[in-house]
Amino acid sequence: MNVSSPFRTGSVMLISDLLTQVRSSRTLSREDAQKMQRFLYRGETLRSDDIDMMLALDEVAHRHDPAWKDLLCKAVVDFIVHQEKPSGSMNRDKSDWLLQRVAHGGSIGPASQLAVLTAVLAASRSCPDELQVFALQEAKRTGIGTGSRAGLREAQPLRRAGGL
Repeated sequence: MNVSSPFRTGSVMLISDLLTQVRSSRTLSREDAQKMQRFLYRGETLRSDDIDMMLALDEVAHRHDPAWKDLLCKAVVDFIVHQEKPSGSMNRDKSDWLLQRVAHGGSIGPASQLAVLTAVLAASRSCPDELQVFALQEAKRTGIGTGSRAGLREAQPLRRAGGL
């Protein structure tokens, strides 16, 4: 993924600066999330390049402020579930697109990306079985849904999908 390519007019500086900062610090801060939110939600429809950029930044970072994870989940849900017609459903193309981006060698990348899958499952009325099966397998592999209250809350959509 070429994160420094122009995604929208005026975005090269923001993306280039953010990528440089994240490569150096390995951190995505609350401030980074706020900047990205202003960039993404400035009245335009989200595009696949926007989500690719966020996922690439997410993979570079080792530390993620919860605000970043929340924004990543919101942006992916908006792009995949709410921008679809009819809103609330997910077609096979979008499901395959998402799986190509988060399934690295058959397993999920950063933990925030499992949160993305969980958020997508929670927000969609229907989605292809492959996405549900992959999310359930990864939740079991990583232990989501066991232990902490936060883990149990995150697992609710996976339980509804029928596997935890």
